[in-house]
Amino acid sequence: MVGLIVTGHGMFGTGMYEAMISMTGKKDEIYSLNFHNNKTVDMYEGKLQILVDDLVTRNDSVIILTDLSEGPTFEVAMEVASQYSNVGVVSSVNLNILLTMLATREVINDPYELLNMALIDHQNIIVFYNNLVYSLKEDSKII
Repeated sequence: MVGLIVTGHGMFGTGMYEAMISMTGKKDEIYSLNFHNNKTVDMYEGKLQILVDDLVTRNDSVIILTDLSEGPTFEVAMEVASQYSNVGVVSSVNLNILLTMLATREVINDPYELLNMALIDHQNIIVFYNNLVYSLKEDSKII
């Protein structure tokens, strides 16, 4: 299985985790971690290192899911992941990507395949509703 860590600035990590639980129930092999401005980067890195070390012992691979592709959460995640051959980092994560990964990670052990599936699923659900509404009005001649 693929272990997951959801992390980000403020309450992003626990917010995503709590939203996931409310939709799917509690899941094993997933942790959340928040980075607050009142914490040092070293403290955050230490906590992330402990979570990765724990998940690596029980999983084929681990993916760290971050909120942004810049800043301390991403930079620390990349630093920690670089110590392992089976730990990866994904930035700009949202709830849909997390839920897709949760739904398929028990049958897909390859983290690249798992991520690819989640990204394809995510791309397929993005809709700019203003354009959709406009095109429906155009089709029905209602303006």
